[in-house]
Amino acid sequence: MKKKIAVEIHKSGSLSQEIISAIQNMNEGNVSFSPDDLTGFIRMKSAMYPIVYAQLSTNYNVGEKRLDISEDGGETFTLSLTWKEVHELELAPQAPTLLLQNIDDIPSELFTQKS
Repeated sequence: MKKKIAVEIHKSGSLSQEIISAIQNMNEGNVSFSPDDLTGFIRMKSAMYPIVYAQLSTNYNVGEKRLDISEDGGETFTLSLTWKEVHELELAPQAPTLLLQNIDDIPSELFTQKS
C-alpha cells in the first residue's frame, strides 16, 4: 500500500505552491513526509519570517489524518491535506501483448498489486 496526499485548495496562499510541489513529489514516490514534517516546515517559515507569516497556523485532525493550513490565524483555510493509503494496480508483463477490444475482458489475474 502507498500513502498519498489529497489536496483541497480553498484559496490562494503564500506557501501553497511550495506545499503542492512537495506533495506532488511525495505522490510520485520521490520523497515521503508526514503531517509532522509539514507542520515543522510551516513552523520554521514562521520562525524565519515572523512578520510575513505571523498568522500562519495549522490544525491536524488525527482521526481523519487531515491537516488544515490557515494564513489568517485559523479563521479560514488555505489548504486542507488528507493522508490516504491506496492500492495501485499495474499490468503484469504479459498483459500488453493481449489484443482485447474491451478492458472488461482483461482477466483479473493479469493485474498485480503494486507495492
